[in-house]
Amino acid sequence: KAKFTTDFKIDPDIFVEFFGLAGVQKTYDKNIQKKRLLAKEMNYRLIEIYPDDIYPKNKLPILLGDVLCRAAGN
Repeated sequence: KAKFTTDFKIDPDIFVEFFGLAGVQKTYDKNIQKKRLLAKEMNYRLIEIYPDDIYPKNKLPILLGDVLCRAAGN
């Protein structure tokens, strides 16, 4: 049985993953699918971040906006 880790844990049910090798390695892409399925089965929110979300334009505020507001108590 595979053991998965996450890049960041925001809340007990919110995880952030940076999929930096997506589309580069087939086994990596298969693991992305497995993480998505696991998150769905466990009723977790999985926020997926890809290289295009960081460069050339930083889209992190859009991707993480509601999560950061909730963490700040807004």
